[in-house]
Amino acid sequence: MGEDAENSEEATTHLLSGTVAVIVTHVRGTGPAIHLETYLTQQCPKVLSIFHPLVYESPAMSSYRLFEDGKLVETGQHLLRGAEPVIRLQEVILTIRWVRQFSPKSDLFIGVDALNCIAGIMLRAMKHTKRVIFYVIDWSPKRFDNNILNGIYHLSDRVAALFATETWNVSPAIDQGRWHGTFWSLIGRFSQKRTRIVEIGVVRVNSEIANGPRLPNRLVFLGHLLEKQGLQHVIAALPLIAESFSDVDLVVIGSGPYQAALAEMAHNVGVENRVRFTGYIEDEDEVLQLLSSASIGLATYLESEESFTQFADPGKLKNYLAAGLPIVMTRVPYNADSLEESGCAVLVKGTVEEVARGICLLLSENDRERDYRRTSAFNMMKGLDWESIFADALTPIDSRWKPK
Repeated sequence: MGEDAENSEEATTHLLSGTVAVIVTHVRGTGPAIHLETYLTQQCPKVLSIFHPLVYESPAMSSYRLFEDGKLVETGQHLLRGAEPVIRLQEVILTIRWVRQFSPKSDLFIGVDALNCIAGIMLRAMKHTKRVIFYVIDWSPKRFDNNILNGIYHLSDRVAALFATETWNVSPAIDQGRWHGTFWSLIGRFSQKRTRIVEIGVVRVNSEIANGPRLPNRLVFLGHLLEKQGLQHVIAALPLIAESFSDVDLVVIGSGPYQAALAEMAHNVGVENRVRFTGYIEDEDEVLQLLSSASIGLATYLESEESFTQFADPGKLKNYLAAGLPIVMTRVPYNADSLEESGCAVLVKGTVEEVARGICLLLSENDRERDYRRTSAFNMMKGLDWESIFADALTPIDSRWKPK
């Protein structure tokens, strides 16, 4: 961590002294909101975290955690019933109720996604909080197939960005999509002055682990198993890759609705003995160990104009880089070209043949070329540990907000 990052952390620690904070999010496993909770509980005397369920979770359960002086002092949960619009309304009501009950005079409210942020804006209007941050981790031009629902999604997103104290976007592509069009670009000017880029980070870059021994022909994938991730192209490419690298294998870290289809495909193409599914792993040191035992990280997203990945900052890419892995990826994430230019990635088209070509290219490199890519990966991650990211992000854009 550099001197600037240390100074930023010291300034933010002083700024957050005495601050009462609230975090509200929809969460699946470990993610930015959990790391934010960890950071704030170390800095603030009181933190209330509220977690709402994702759309497909059953049973749909909201919960809260209350921390005082870094210690967990109370938890609770509430079962949600009804259709999705009803559940989302219940979430807003629950957020307001729990904040008024457990943290009625908060200084800082961070809402991860639009509805959670709007709940914070309502609480600010009721004088229950001061500074409302709209934290946008993913954004999509077409979140729903239903045009009415999609319109409501975009309207709520713009309302949150306009009325929040400030907005955190994980990528610059989000604002480009949010305020696309002449009318919205004019409206968006009021928000963009209060917007900053808050990248996805990692817990730390452990060079001792990441510089350990590797299996030279091991591939690794980390993430939620969905069709859009494009992992099916990698599995279909394994027989082609094995013609040149007989011991190539693939470790898949994660779980999801597409796992059964991927396992069936591995069986059908005769590579089931080369593919290992670990399931979801919560321990991040264990994940880093597995990543660091491999030689290539995979991010072969399907290329679609409707993919929200093009507006995101995928956490898997940061984890690959923290493990010193070069990446074979499609040109879907907004930072794909910069990763290629820095020597951290090889870009391919989303076809079986192209994926096989990119993987074989990296597997055939010599030790000097691999060391160069590993060093480039570590350099890309400097200052991108969560502590440095949040220390910088929590310095207010303007001076109107001050802790009590």
